[in-house]
Amino acid sequence: MPIAAARTDGQWSRHSRLPAPSGVITVWAAEGHPRTCGVEPPGQARRMQHRSWPAPYRPHAVQTIERASPGRYRVVPPTRLRPSRAGGCNRSPSRIWARSEGWDMADGYRGKRVVVTGCASGIGAAVAKALLAQGAHVIGLDRIASPHGLDKFLAVDLADPAAIDTMLTTLAAGGAVDALFNCAGLAPTQPKLAILKVNFLGTRHLTEGMATLMPPGSAIVSVSSNGGLRWRAQRALLLDLIRRDGFAEGLAWLEARADEIINGYAFAKQALTVWTLHESARLIEQGIRLNCTSPGAVETPMLREIEEKMPGAAIDAATVPIGRRSAPEEQVGPLLFLGSQAASYVNGVDLAVDGGYAATVALGE
Repeated sequence: MPIAAARTDGQWSRHSRLPAPSGVITVWAAEGHPRTCGVEPPGQARRMQHRSWPAPYRPHAVQTIERASPGRYRVVPPTRLRPSRAGGCNRSPSRIWARSEGWDMADGYRGKRVVVTGCASGIGAAVAKALLAQGAHVIGLDRIASPHGLDKFLAVDLADPAAIDTMLTTLAAGGAVDALFNCAGLAPTQPKLAILKVNFLGTRHLTEGMATLMPPGSAIVSVSSNGGLRWRAQRALLLDLIRRDGFAEGLAWLEARADEIINGYAFAKQALTVWTLHESARLIEQGIRLNCTSPGAVETPMLREIEEKMPGAAIDAATVPIGRRSAPEEQVGPLLFLGSQAASYVNGVDLAVDGGYAATVALGE
């Protein structure tokens, strides 16, 4: 007898497939994936066991079940399991539950103090809005003010290390920071050195300073790009750059090699990715996770700026194999996941969020 068909009137039923720990367990449903459910004993949420539930019995929401003895359980009234008429989930598939140590992906940032750079537009604006909707205390950083009703906005130019330091001093007065999302960046159409300052040097300088305000268990996620996908071809050069401490030393290194750097945007994103992989090993010793994502073509004001100088066909070449561009909101889920406790064992990762383009490059297709 599947547990979904267990008596809901307080009587005991048998189910030999459920785990052995005694006490109260929780059955949860993955909305949008009605046949996939999980069982999690108290204090062992990370050891969830997924179950496939036969139709027509499919859990509708979180259920509490008591265990009397091995194989004997009951659904605690008044909670009831009910069948799905259409063979699917009875609730909207727009929210998918992820449970880890009590984590709920739709509610996991509530009360957290989160910083988002590039909050005024594009991916940064989409991230800030999603965090606000989840009840986070969102502090936005950008050169221009954000129209999205943030809890706090601080103007800062990432090309200016002194301005970054001043901002960090102001931010520190408000307390610890639980998560940082680095979404700011200049488009490839901007001057090469300006791109390198903002997209790598300034982002690194801000992140290193922000890490001093972050407690163990916090996380940093940066938006890199699949424009930096081929960093392995310049691994030695990039490692030489990231070993230059501080903004000034890094800038001197870049100025000395300006003629060698053909594409400032690609090189800056390659540097950000390599620095993320390298620095993650140091920050995790402080209990801070560091990851990045590499989006493909995303419909943002930056992309429209690029299209003014570059044929649309050249941009769309990077949308293979999915065949379309990403909306900014499609980048939010992976970013929030990496910044959350649901990703507590994910560190030093560059996650491609590009519709499969990185996969085709890796296979040489």
